Amino acid sequence: MDLSEIAQDLYAAPPDEFIAARKESVAAARASGDAELGKAIGALRKPSAAAAAVNLLARHSEDLLQEVVDLGEELRAAQEKGDGTRLRALNDERKTLLRRVSADCAELAEEYGLSYSSAVSNGVDETMKAVLADPRAAEAVQAGLLVSALSGAGLGFVDLADSVALRDFELKPRETRPKERRLKVVPDLPEDTSRVDAARDAVTDAEELVERAETELGASEQARDDNESTRTRLGGRINELRAELKDLQARVAEADDVVRDLDRAVVQATRTRDAARKELERARQRLERLGGTP
Repeated sequence: MDLSEIAQDLYAAPPDEFIAARKESVAAARASGDAELGKAIGALRKPSAAAAAVNLLARHSEDLLQEVVDLGEELRAAQEKGDGTRLRALNDERKTLLRRVSADCAELAEEYGLSYSSAVSNGVDETMKAVLADPRAAEAVQAGLLVSALSGAGLGFVDLADSVALRDFELKPRETRPKERRLKVVPDLPEDTSRVDAARDAVTDAEELVERAETELGASEQARDDNESTRTRLGGRINELRAELKDLQARVAEADDVVRDLDRAVVQATRTRDAARKELERARQRLERLGGTP
C-alpha cells in the first residue's frame, strides 16, 4: 500500500483509534523495510473533532456532501452572472442544506462516539461554507483527509496548507473509498517514537483547544456586541421616557394650578350661595310678616 491508501485507512478509523492505527501502520512499513514510508505515516496528524466529523460525512453521507458541492458550483455561477434572483433562491437552499449537514454530522458523531459540541458544529459549518466557496476545498473535503476544519471562505480563498493530511491528495472514485479500517497485527514502536507521537498529539490537542477558544471568543464578542446594541437601544428609550416624564410632570403641575384655582372658585361660589340662601330666608320672613305668601 502507498501513503495515499494508508492515509485513507487511517482517516476512516474512529478518531479515538487513530493513534493506535497510525502506530500499527508505521510499524508495518518499517517491518517491510520502507523507513521513508514509515516516517511519512508517522507525520500524519490526528484530526480535530470537527475534521473527524467532516471525514465521517465524506465516507458515510457522500450524496449529501455532493449536494453541497453541486450547490457551490451553482452559487459561483450565479455570482459570476450577477443573477440576484437566482442567488436569493440558492441562498435559501444553502441554509436548508447546511442544517441537514449539521444534523447528519451530529448523528454520525453519536454513532461513532465522537464529541459534537457547539465548537465542533461551528467547525463543520465553516468547512461546508468553504466547500461552497472553493472547488479545491470541495475536493479536499470529499477526499476525507481533513486534519482540521477549513476556514477563510469569507476572505475569498480557502487555505488548505495545514488542513489536509496529504498536500498532493487525489479524489478517489466514490466506490473505491474505504469505509472500514483494515487492521494489522504489528509489534510495538520504540519508546522514542512514542514520545514523538505523544508530542504530536499534544500539538493536535492544543490546536483543538485554540479552535474551541477562538469559536468561544467569537461567540462572546458577538454576545458582547449584541448586548451593547441592546444597552444603547434601552438607554435611548430611557432618555425618551425621562423626557416624557418631564413633560407629564409639567402637565401635572399645570393641572394642580387649575385645581387650586377651581378650589378657590368652589369656595367662593359656596360662600355666595350660602349668602343668597340667607337673603332668601330673610325675604321670605318679611313677606310672611306682611301677610303675603311666597
